[in-house]
Amino acid sequence: SLLSSLHTMGENMSYDMSIGNTGFLNTTFNHRVVFEALIDGGLHSLAGLRGSQAAKVLTMALIHKLPHVEQDLREAMSTCNWGSYNAAIQYLRDLHMACIDHPRHKLHLFC
Repeated sequence: SLLSSLHTMGENMSYDMSIGNTGFLNTTFNHRVVFEALIDGGLHSLAGLRGSQAAKVLTMALIHKLPHVEQDLREAMSTCNWGSYNAAIQYLRDLHMACIDHPRHKLHLFC
């Protein structure tokens, strides 16, 4: 379930992603419950993709998947002591825009 995945933290504390000259986009690992619900394989599945490819995945996540799981994600994230639903979605939006701005660059993940 979404709630149980929130409470099975690993050693990682944050995700840092970069593409082109954007610098690092950082977010807490606690947001992974949102990322894994919206993106098959979570953020790890985006690593190494070109911006144009990752932008398509993120469009699917934000436009097509999110409306179907939004309430469940809001509830799951409400029990989180660090991070929030809104911050997780804003991170995906920022990452999406960075990918659109850099369609030929590869997306890098550091965690």
